[in-house]
Amino acid sequence: MLKIDEFKKLICDKIWFWQLADRDVPWDRGVLYLGGNADKGIGFTSFIFKKDGTISVPTKVGFIPPEGHYWDFDEETQQLLFYDQDKNQVNSATLVDYGMYGANEIAFNDDRSVLINFPDYDLRGDRPVPQKLFFVSKLNFKISLQRTLVRKGYDTYPVGENATLIPFLDAVYESLVKHPEAQNVVISQKGEIVDEFFAEVRDFLLVGNDNGTPTLSDCAGSRDLMLELLIAILSENNKRQLNPEDHRTEEEMIEQVITVRFADRYELK
Repeated sequence: MLKIDEFKKLICDKIWFWQLADRDVPWDRGVLYLGGNADKGIGFTSFIFKKDGTISVPTKVGFIPPEGHYWDFDEETQQLLFYDQDKNQVNSATLVDYGMYGANEIAFNDDRSVLINFPDYDLRGDRPVPQKLFFVSKLNFKISLQRTLVRKGYDTYPVGENATLIPFLDAVYESLVKHPEAQNVVISQKGEIVDEFFAEVRDFLLVGNDNGTPTLSDCAGSRDLMLELLIAILSENNKRQLNPEDHRTEEEMIEQVITVRFADRYELK
C-alpha cells in the first residue's frame, strides 16, 4: 500500500500525456492522442502533477479539461482523485505497475483513456539531472521540441507565463539559479532549434542575429556567462523603469548591455 508521499515521488514533476485507449485491440493499434496540431489551435493534452495538489498543463490546448486543476490520493483505495476548478471530484484513476512500451501509466477508471509518462521526457525526477538545459517559453513549448532536445542530451524547461521577453528572461534566471549542476545553457523564447547553439561550453555567448543586431530571443553559453548576462539585463531594466528620462525600449536596452558589457564575449549567429 502506497502512502501519499511515496505516490508523489511516482507521479509528480513528470509530463503525462493524455491518450484515448481502445482496450479491445492491442496497445500498438489502440492508442490515440487527444488533440492534434498545436499550431492549428489544438494541442496534445498533458498534465504535470505538482506536490501541492495542483495540476499544470504545459502544452497548448483549446481548453483545460475538468481533471486538469487539482488532484489527491486516497491511501485506503489507492486511487488518484481528480478535482475541477471548484474542487469537485470529477474522475479517478489507478497507477498501473507496467505500462505500454515500458512507460509509466495511469489508467482512468472509465477504462477509456490513460495518462502516459515516458521517463526520458520528464522535466525532472529521481534520475541524474543533465548538465545541458534548454529554456523555452511555456507559450511556445511543443512536445516535438522536447523529443528533439532529448536526443541532443538536453533537459527542457518551459518557463514564464508571459509572452514578452523580460518576464521570460526573469523566469529563466529564477530557474537557472536552482541548477548549479548546469554547464551548457540554451534559451529560446520561440522554441526554435538553432544547431550552432548546441556546441560544448565556450567562453563567449552565442546570440541571435536580427539583421546585425543582437537579440535574446535565442542565446547560448555557459551557466556562469548566462547568469552574468541575465543579472546585467534585469538590473539594467530595473534602472530603466525607475528613470522617467530613460526612453529605451527593452530591445535597445538589451542590445546595449550585450554590445557594451560583453563587447568581446559574444558572437552573432
